[in-house]
Amino acid sequence: PLRELIQSSDPDFVALLEVNQAWIDDLNLPALGYSYSIVEARSDNFGVALYSRVPIKQGQIHRFGRRDIPTIVATMSVDDTPLTLVLTHPTPPKSEKTAWHRNIHMRELAEFVSDLDGNIILAGDLNSSSWSPFFRDWLEVSQLDDSRRGFGIQATWPTNNRLLHVPIDHYLTSDRVQ
Repeated sequence: PLRELIQSSDPDFVALLEVNQAWIDDLNLPALGYSYSIVEARSDNFGVALYSRVPIKQGQIHRFGRRDIPTIVATMSVDDTPLTLVLTHPTPPKSEKTAWHRNIHMRELAEFVSDLDGNIILAGDLNSSSWSPFFRDWLEVSQLDDSRRGFGIQATWPTNNRLLHVPIDHYLTSDRVQ
């Protein structure tokens, strides 16, 4: 179903989280014309992948926090406009310790992003709801805007209980991204 969605919507780039090698192999996005990629497949829930039809001018995997979790930072040009895409997935706050790890990851990421120039999109499962004071403070430090603003809650998790849905997956943008 994901491959069919990608084919029917025909995006310029595809950002994936929680990917393992079997998923990467099954999707086979280079066969769909996604010639540029940055991928770190993992056997846990923290694999990341970015596939693009647009050339990636510069791409790196960064690690924020103490858990060796990959974050993709890629710079490309879309319609002659430079764009930096950041794709991340910190640990879920299931305990005091994992919440601490998530918060360290996010603090370091906010400082990193605030030093970037130009058009920025940060996408990811941030394991924090839009209502969290931590998330509001994070937006201020990162200088990014919540793309949900004005469009409703758009809850994403858990997928098996619509009554308890909360927005923990986010697309955040710099002021100039429209």
